[in-house]
Amino acid sequence: MTEASFLVDSSVWISDAFQDLPPAARARLRSSPTLVSSAALAEVRSVLLRRGIKTDVAGELAARENIVAVGADDGLAGGTLHARLRAQGANVSMVDAIQLATARRLGVKFLTRDRAFPNDRDVEFV
Repeated sequence: MTEASFLVDSSVWISDAFQDLPPAARARLRSSPTLVSSAALAEVRSVLLRRGIKTDVAGELAARENIVAVGADDGLAGGTLHARLRAQGANVSMVDAIQLATARRLGVKFLTRDRAFPNDRDVEFV
């Protein structure tokens, strides 16, 4: 696997598919290798299909990006993180919590557009 500096959240790929990603964020995505969790692929495919987008963005991501499988440790850590963040009032989805847990395991930043995350040293907003 190519060394990457961040794991990209599905919210970023969805914004990119709708051409709603700021130019600086788009350039950031293209400037270095990225990681995508298998959970993000599922979320991207689901959201775009529900919105009537026929282009297989998730399939294209799977073919060109470095895919990280979500394992048991990521699921457990993500569940713990999700419970803690929800208890603090953050409206973070389970998939996003698992993705952040995966990024932490890999020692990379989690790149997202989702402002539901509280200030976190491991999260970078675009």
